[in-house]
Amino acid sequence: MEESPGGPRSNKVKVGQQEQQKDIDKQEHVGDQEGEQMPPVTSFDDLVEMAGTWGPWNFLIFFLSSLSGFCLAFTVLSYQFLGATPDHWCHIQPLVEANWTQQQVLSFAIPYSNETGRYSGCQMYDYNYTVAATLGYEASINTSFEVVSRGSSDIVACHERDFNHTQYRSTVVTKWDLVCERRALYSTIQAATQLGLLLSSFVSGCLMDQCGRRPVVLGCLVVNVALGFLGLLSPTPYVFIAFRLALSITGFAVYLGNFLILMEVSSSSTRSTFGGLFLMMWAAGYFVLPGVAYLVRDWQWLQAALNLPNVVMLLEFWLLPESPRWLILQNRDLEAVEVLTQAAKVNKKTLPPRHALMDAISRIRDQMCHKDEGEATMTVTMKVLTTVKKLFFTLTEKELRRRMLILVVCWFVASMVYYGLALSATNLSADPYLYLLLGGLMEVPSYLIVWGSLVYLSRRSTLASLYLLCAVCICINAVVMFSFVNETPVGAKIFLSLLGKIGIAAAFHLLYIYTAELFPTECRSVALGECSFIGRIGSIASPYINDIMGDVSPWAPSALFAGASTVAAIISLLLSETKGRDLTETHIIKNSDTSLASPTPPSVLHNTKENVFPA
Repeated sequence: MEESPGGPRSNKVKVGQQEQQKDIDKQEHVGDQEGEQMPPVTSFDDLVEMAGTWGPWNFLIFFLSSLSGFCLAFTVLSYQFLGATPDHWCHIQPLVEANWTQQQVLSFAIPYSNETGRYSGCQMYDYNYTVAATLGYEASINTSFEVVSRGSSDIVACHERDFNHTQYRSTVVTKWDLVCERRALYSTIQAATQLGLLLSSFVSGCLMDQCGRRPVVLGCLVVNVALGFLGLLSPTPYVFIAFRLALSITGFAVYLGNFLILMEVSSSSTRSTFGGLFLMMWAAGYFVLPGVAYLVRDWQWLQAALNLPNVVMLLEFWLLPESPRWLILQNRDLEAVEVLTQAAKVNKKTLPPRHALMDAISRIRDQMCHKDEGEATMTVTMKVLTTVKKLFFTLTEKELRRRMLILVVCWFVASMVYYGLALSATNLSADPYLYLLLGGLMEVPSYLIVWGSLVYLSRRSTLASLYLLCAVCICINAVVMFSFVNETPVGAKIFLSLLGKIGIAAAFHLLYIYTAELFPTECRSVALGECSFIGRIGSIASPYINDIMGDVSPWAPSALFAGASTVAAIISLLLSETKGRDLTETHIIKNSDTSLASPTPPSVLHNTKENVFPA
């Protein structure tokens, strides 16, 4: 005997199914009750809003992601302490064996420059030091000086040095004698760090688009932690340089991946705040570093101490989600639902019924892109070709190409001027701990400027104003240095340099967020990687500008930095405004987006007026 579907015993027949799908039925029940109150959903940002935007889950992801900036600051800036160069002079074995004091060796054997007020670090007098050691210091400089000096005051180069260990117990410079004719190896340490950032920015974006943000981040994190400790055992400077290269490659990949995940799990209402605060952790690492280095004076122990925050980041294996935007693009809808469900659960929010959520995601994906049905069966060769095409994807569409060409100039200038000011200001303070502390403190107001402008001001005008602020300050500095030459007040140079640094630091970090908003999801990480790649070329050029141009005219580097910042300020006005818009999901750019006067309406970005969840 069968019962009607609406009979009183119908629920008993479905008891087994209800037990198996208890969680799903609960969600559907709640969703059905609240369906009429559900806001219309036309983009992924609407789903993020439903899962919660200011809840505990969002702040947990923010903290984990921003910690990568703290660690990256340690990697990029620590060479100033790991490779610190104390005062040094030629090692003269006979005098050392005769127990001459440091001051006796310096005054007798080492040339002194009245211009620099320092003893030479790479040259010595061509004396008979064996005789001097036998006679003693007093006799050598008085009664027997002619015998010791052999009547000559010739100066010769030496190939072994002694170091002053009162400030630094041990550095890579003192360990491998990286001064004088071996100084190029010391410069290569920083060059390798910047080169690693450049290579990582070029490659990591493509890997994250192909393999996902989370796998690349976790893989690079494990390698980074291991390299941080293995580098302590470097037997030669060449091995140490190789470790620094690998550390910067993996460290920046972790940083970029965490930034992308944070941006892609945030809605348009929170992206500005989280994006601005994300940069504060770099500043925190910037001014915490000198404190750690002050307490730990041995380079090996210092490297180990600086690697500990990376160990803490291993918590991302359990807490860091994959970007649901990327999952949707890869047709991995169930995983995207799991991420949103977990976010909603922690934030104590209610999502729509699961079947409606899956249908919404399917429709959103149709808006984001039209996938090739045969993509899943592509051969390895085809996948390689697809990856290569992705590298140049931003140059295939006219509007994307226009944005990219403007942004690469802005990134090059920002990176060149930022590191140029940092490097040119080092000779204004004799204490490297104090200098780096002041540099880190100056990062804080620049990030606060970014945070406030992201919330209250337009992206385009803010970026142009920051470049202009830097240009004005550095231009005044160049004029002052040109006018007063050697009489330029040190305090004035410090003030103008730091003020200009605030402007360019804010512009540099605003570019990360602005670039992410200007490109669609399918090529966002590639665009960020390519822009950062160009920026690293600027950072590699900056020390050569300071050293070569600075030797000819001390004011010339400032003049160049001011001119470049002015150019960037002008061309940045040609970019489209993105404030208050959802992240674009498709590479189809409407003509209205190129207008400077009117922003692109939401309907263009969504590419449809139909709600994914019917009202």
